[in-house]
Amino acid sequence: MVTQRPNRMDIEDFKALLSQEIDIYNRIEHHLERKKDVIIKGDLETLQRIDNELEALTNMSRNMAKKRIDLMVRMGREGQTLREFISSLESGDESRILEQTRQQMIQTTSNIKELSQTNSNLLTQSIRMIEQSVDMIANMLMPKPATYGKNVAANTVDMTPNIDHNYFGTSTISHNA
Repeated sequence: MVTQRPNRMDIEDFKALLSQEIDIYNRIEHHLERKKDVIIKGDLETLQRIDNELEALTNMSRNMAKKRIDLMVRMGREGQTLREFISSLESGDESRILEQTRQQMIQTTSNIKELSQTNSNLLTQSIRMIEQSVDMIANMLMPKPATYGKNVAANTVDMTPNIDHNYFGTSTISHNA
């Protein structure tokens, strides 16, 4: 497949798309920082709002990535990575700016991944704490058997039925044997 040099307008569109993607990633990163603080505080209402905003930003990010891929196809660069695309450009301001943008995207997505893992760990710890609290409360509310006096064994009631096994007489089978 012969690749053509993208025209100036395609490059400008590409830079604008990457800039918009980075803006969305930065907003996601900011929301994840806020989410971490909200999880620590235990503010469930704010947590729900942040999750809704993160979902909207994630959808926006997917749409921007789709537009970028569509532009790559239009430029005849289908299947190329961002690195491959940048390296195929002539050296100059465009390739330098795009490489800086790529590096910024890598750093921001790395930060997002780290913050997501931290938030996941915090949520897991919160769930464990809640489970332990529920167990503790349930154990406190469960009735304990009543025992009186120092000798617990002597004060317990035997609940096994008292059956006279000789009541029915002796088995004829055992006598004939």
